[in-house]
Amino acid sequence: MKKMIEDKQKLATSEPTGGHERGGNPNPFRGREISEVEVLEGDDGMPPLEPLSREVMSMGYNRRGADFVGRSEEYHSRGTEFEGRREEIQRRCADFEGRREEFYRRRADLKGEEENMMKGFAEILLLALPIGLRLLAIANSSISYQISTKSACDKYSNFGLPNSKSNI
Repeated sequence: MKKMIEDKQKLATSEPTGGHERGGNPNPFRGREISEVEVLEGDDGMPPLEPLSREVMSMGYNRRGADFVGRSEEYHSRGTEFEGRREEIQRRCADFEGRREEFYRRRADLKGEEENMMKGFAEILLLALPIGLRLLAIANSSISYQISTKSACDKYSNFGLPNSKSNI
């Protein structure tokens, strides 16, 4: 009897404990159900290859065919929905093209105004120089300016802004 109790204690210590102790299983199977799998055997002792009869399978195919018809209708409705979206995208692209052309036109206008303003500033600076330095600056610059005998007051009006009719 003493031997049987010792054997039971040995078995109890070797069982998984549920903690991370030595020899313990951190994921014990206690409390979980073990599902039993039943293998059906056919006439010849082998499991059947078809779990359902042919009639049941054919009914499944018919049902699936009806499902495919529903899916094709959904597919076509998505196609018409996409056509509507495509038209909206094309309209937005055309609108964007118009805005892009306007942007480039405005940018060119601003560049032209900026160039005119820079030329005006350069001419003001040249007129402020003494005549000897002015001629030297004109000779060394890559831009050719017309030298006029007009004074700075005659050439510029409106508080130093270049006159639109003057040649720069």
